[in-house]
Amino acid sequence: MATDVITKDAAHLAIVEEVIGSVAHAAHLPFTGHLLSLNEGAFLCHGCIHSSDRRSGALACYEIAGVAATIKSLAPTNRKLGPMLAILMQGLLFSTGIVLFGRKRIGQFFGMLLLSTWAFIHPFLGLLVAFGPTQLKKVISYYLQKLHLDYHFAGLAVLSAIFVLFALKLGVSLFIVRYLNRENEEKWEEWQTKWTARANLLKPKKKSEHELTPLRGTLRDLRSPLFLLSFALTWIFLLVQKESWSEFVWLALRPLGVAFLFLYLLRSPTILRVFSHASERVGVLKPIHRRLLLVRHYWETRKNL
Repeated sequence: MATDVITKDAAHLAIVEEVIGSVAHAAHLPFTGHLLSLNEGAFLCHGCIHSSDRRSGALACYEIAGVAATIKSLAPTNRKLGPMLAILMQGLLFSTGIVLFGRKRIGQFFGMLLLSTWAFIHPFLGLLVAFGPTQLKKVISYYLQKLHLDYHFAGLAVLSAIFVLFALKLGVSLFIVRYLNRENEEKWEEWQTKWTARANLLKPKKKSEHELTPLRGTLRDLRSPLFLLSFALTWIFLLVQKESWSEFVWLALRPLGVAFLFLYLLRSPTILRVFSHASERVGVLKPIHRRLLLVRHYWETRKNL
């Protein structure tokens, strides 16, 4: 029974993430990442309810998230590895909560708490990769000092907005944990069926002719407001603090080059093929590969009904 439920959860989460997530990201809808992470958390909580102990619960969450991340990599969208990484990391964070506090409500809530942090910290991880720890620390320290001395109200408003959003997300997480532990399977099945049906309506029949190449997609990502703002703030800092023009040019172009390389790899089909090849051979990825085979069998069985 437990294996069947977990396979179904993995299958339905995958289809929702593959289609609805792709459409929402392509349309640049606000708070898409937060809503999708809460949706993933609901599936992971349900997987825990049908597990026998904390070990099997954590493994179930890892497999559910891993299957959804793998199928996300096959979605007809330009952004593949980034959302794929988010799904998997959120699953690992949730599993950590289950390992530490058990598979019941308290473990599920702490799992949701850890899962919820990813949407807030991953932009900083991206900037860390682009600018490096030393340079990023200098930039952050410079602007924190400026905010404290000259723009205290603006800095307080930004921090307050982040805190309110995080608190709201935790409130929804607590509701999800309580709701799923009280409701019956019929309502859960109805909810799953509804979202899967909506996803199938949105699912494209063939690959889009306008899908960007990895190079063009990377150049478009570099024009996103987050990257443009981060580069602008860094260049202003470097211009103020510069000791020579050669140092300024080097430090200004280095993060741009690192960001270009990183974003290109996120879109590269070669990287995705490497991950697919590794999932069949690397021990820690084998449970995901095994569950993926069960999910494929599940969808094939449904098509034949």
